[in-house]
Amino acid sequence: MNLSQDSAPNLHFQPFAHSWVAIHPNPKGIIQFVGSFFIFGSLPTVFYYFLLKNLYAQGYTIIAYPSSLIPPLLWKSMLVNHWAASIQLLQEELIIKAELIAYLLKYTDRKFLQVYLNQKNYVWLGHSLGCKYISLLEVLSNEPQNLVNNLEQCGITSQQLPIVERVVANLELERKNSDRQINTLLANNQVDYQFYSKRLIIDQPSIFMAPEIYGTKEINKKSRSAIPLFGLFPDGKTTKFLINLSQNLFGLTALIAFSYDGISKDDLKALNAELSSRSQNFIYKSFKGYNFKPSRLSSLFSHLKPLSSDDQFMANCINNVFDELKKRIVSNYTPQKVICKASEDTSQDNKAIKSTT
Repeated sequence: MNLSQDSAPNLHFQPFAHSWVAIHPNPKGIIQFVGSFFIFGSLPTVFYYFLLKNLYAQGYTIIAYPSSLIPPLLWKSMLVNHWAASIQLLQEELIIKAELIAYLLKYTDRKFLQVYLNQKNYVWLGHSLGCKYISLLEVLSNEPQNLVNNLEQCGITSQQLPIVERVVANLELERKNSDRQINTLLANNQVDYQFYSKRLIIDQPSIFMAPEIYGTKEINKKSRSAIPLFGLFPDGKTTKFLINLSQNLFGLTALIAFSYDGISKDDLKALNAELSSRSQNFIYKSFKGYNFKPSRLSSLFSHLKPLSSDDQFMANCINNVFDELKKRIVSNYTPQKVICKASEDTSQDNKAIKSTT
């Protein structure tokens, strides 16, 4: 395949592992996209095609992770296992990264290989439930002892704690194995470079679009899933507690909202209140949703706005936000305000939460 013949508007996905990758001929970074629930997230290259196409045109290689139509379940506990779904996402990333490096070494002139070897060039973009998976990866990025302390404080049971600890330990082994595999590929292809990745998603910026992290529907004060009779693991309260306890993390996270989206309203309010205190010029952008009658229809369609074709301004905004967040990886950088055309009330981003009704 001759990548130089690809033009930015012509989005072409190829299968890598269990996901889809559109390799940009002149990449500035790699967007890892995780979509919403049910069929939308399971077919991201179909339902989010126009958004991903516009982001590709901004200069990004796109990795689209399909979510499972039926998420991992803990049948004995009657819980939807969001921990497992999130961890599967990271395992997929490790496999894809090695496959991608091998592909680039074999089929390209290696001009942009360094872009893919720098972990800071990998960014995360989530929509709805996909944001929860990314947030759990961020939580797991804590140092092991801090993670255990946080899990114990949030009330995780003695039966559940070893499950998470064991998985985190296995992820570290898989990460190191992936690094060795990539370094072997580089050495075999006479590339004088030692690749080393950081734990989970440290130093990787993320944008949450209409996040559905805490759960909008609670029965008997417990977050319920879309699957009848099943609860969530972790539930909304636990997830919120874990994010709040992870004070050293989420400094590279931004929020995007859509007016009239009542599904994400509570999540946006809680996330903004917590995360805005961790970063100067915290980035919160609101775009126009759909004002239909009845209001529930407005809420649903506004929540699903990223699936629409009318998203060029939003893609431009996402690009600008990622450019700024990547600069914030450097510790002595002074965060700057991000201006986005067609976003609502950009001079008063925090007030825009009130419009998500």
